[in-house]
Amino acid sequence: METRAGPETIGQKRSRSSNHRFQRYIKSSQQEKDVCEDWYYVQDGFRYVIPYVFAFRVNCKRRWIGRSILATFSREFHYKPEEYWSEEIRSGRLLCRDERVEPGYILDGSEWMIHLIHRHESAVLNSEIDKVYEDDSLLVVSKPPSIPVHPCGSYRRNALTYLTALKLGLTGLRTVHRLDKHTSGLVIFAKTKEVATRLCEQIEERRVTKTYVALVSGDFPRSLKSCEDRLSFDVREQIARVDPHGKDAVTRFEVVAHSSDRDVSLVRCFPKTGRTHQIRAHLKALGYPICNDPVYCENLKSIRSEEVNDSARLHLPSLHKPTSEAILAEGQTLECKTCPAITAKEKLSYPASIYLHAEEYAGEGWRYKSKLPYWAVSIQETTKGSSRDAAKE
Repeated sequence: METRAGPETIGQKRSRSSNHRFQRYIKSSQQEKDVCEDWYYVQDGFRYVIPYVFAFRVNCKRRWIGRSILATFSREFHYKPEEYWSEEIRSGRLLCRDERVEPGYILDGSEWMIHLIHRHESAVLNSEIDKVYEDDSLLVVSKPPSIPVHPCGSYRRNALTYLTALKLGLTGLRTVHRLDKHTSGLVIFAKTKEVATRLCEQIEERRVTKTYVALVSGDFPRSLKSCEDRLSFDVREQIARVDPHGKDAVTRFEVVAHSSDRDVSLVRCFPKTGRTHQIRAHLKALGYPICNDPVYCENLKSIRSEEVNDSARLHLPSLHKPTSEAILAEGQTLECKTCPAITAKEKLSYPASIYLHAEEYAGEGWRYKSKLPYWAVSIQETTKGSSRDAAKE
């Protein structure tokens, strides 16, 4: 037995024998290279990840030294209350050096912590990942909406990096730019560190031209060419707001077409800076928000739900029948709070996409362009005559 000296831990010991029921899970989290269709199932046009045991690992940071493990996790990961972390530590689901400790255990900087959870990922649209271009140094794809580029939040195996490994057999790709999960369109991956560094530098130095298309509410004026409102981003609420003290942000606009029947406009957007949610926030500031944007379109609640998301609403089904017993057994072992909700067939739904698409990226000696999504093509086809008439004026 080993004891850490300290005001909160005198006499509090680290157990070496009582976490045996979780030991087999510690190294069970597979990586991109292990991806296979057995991890998923497809239902009603959506791709679901079969729930699995996942081990989050973190090394002790310098600022944590001298704090108790409970105080550290309660402060650093405050999206869960202190009572939650206390129970995770006492139960052995939050381990220190692969061993159980007491909540008052003081960190000295040499530790690593592992948090075991029964992971339930969010579903994504089961759409094809179109390859736009590939060579020895680059892969360019057109990302479907609803899929995050890299693992984050409630997504890991349903992230684009994993699905690219599954569909295209490519792993170890390096992301060089962001694209929101609800946004579709071009994503550029570098295959080497050198290429990734070069592309990131071009983007940071604003030497890359980006073109998006958006479907917005109302008749967007052809005379309205740009928005230069400064923006700040609220991380907690995940929303960008116009703020005179925020960061500089510039977006240019070009009207493609207007549908008087639907009172929507197809607009090309050229962001000159790369602020989070920049296009969405600028369009709202101008009074022409993306018409199915649940965050920035204030009139969204007045639109019928089928018009807001078409058929693209995600529903969480009951557990995959062939594996449900094994999944529930794992969940019971880890005292999973989500499994009972799914067993009871609790239905969850949320928008899968917004009408914003990354159409083209161009840099020094290169240019990549994706196909327009169906909603953009539809507007173009139904407004061809009026667009030609407007161009003549």
